[in-house]
Amino acid sequence: MREVALTNRLLQYSLGFRAQYVVEVSGLNITVFPGVFPPVSPFSYDSLLLAEANDAQPGEAVLDIGTGTGVQAIISAKKGASKVVATDISQQAIENVGYNTTKHNLARIINVRKGNLFDPLEKGERFDLILANLPFVDHPADRVHEHWVYDPGYHSHREFFSKVKEYMKIESRILMAFADLGDVGFFEDQITRNHLRIDQKISDEKVGITWLVYKIVGG
Repeated sequence: MREVALTNRLLQYSLGFRAQYVVEVSGLNITVFPGVFPPVSPFSYDSLLLAEANDAQPGEAVLDIGTGTGVQAIISAKKGASKVVATDISQQAIENVGYNTTKHNLARIINVRKGNLFDPLEKGERFDLILANLPFVDHPADRVHEHWVYDPGYHSHREFFSKVKEYMKIESRILMAFADLGDVGFFEDQITRNHLRIDQKISDEKVGITWLVYKIVGG
């Protein structure tokens, strides 16, 4: 399968780094720890497209799910968000975000929490902007790092869309990455099935893949 071959190449690329290194995203120097999904790589164009689409506004509350290095959380804070919650299931990612937020003097704005999807959130927390970059290939994942790129049975996507409205305000928006390596029809069906609406669809062609960012609002 083409999508599995390409995502396996991304895994091998990412796992090849044994020491931390620095990449540039939206003019920001972001440190990447070993074992953390890179926002810049031959197959990470979704992260760059999401960074370009990030429209966080001054004073807003932002949720960054699957934060990785924390790049989207940092961009949101730099744009003036007054509260940013960054979550990830990986301990390496949590440590990486902590490092980057301290480096950019944003620790007072960015609150880093370990856990899957919405599990780390408190009851009643709601956000103006929710950012998500979930793995978008439906394929078995036997090892921890395979969950960087694989979402078996699209379990994470189903859970995300079934619960996200609990954490949205009336005028909230979601910015979510995807690619045609995954099942675009399934993805868009989940949006409408859960009474949400596609407000904008941004796409870019890189390395033979169509990378997508969806702006999603209440239905």
